[in-house]
Amino acid sequence: MRINEEKALEKFKAEGWTGLRNGWPDYLLVRLGPDGKMEFMGLEVKCGHDSLSDHQLAMQTALIAAGIKTVVG
Repeated sequence: MRINEEKALEKFKAEGWTGLRNGWPDYLLVRLGPDGKMEFMGLEVKCGHDSLSDHQLAMQTALIAAGIKTVVG
């Protein structure tokens, strides 16, 4: 991480924020809903017996808490 990024992150951590850098879904899907508002959904693609990493679980939890549906397919 670059020094400017570290300084910025530390500033926000001091205000109670948590930085999530890893674990993003493979795709962030977006569409225009029937009400005219944008809808978002995270899609994580797994094969066979693959499972979510700890980073992916944390990200999925954060996205769901923010009202963004996530699916594993």
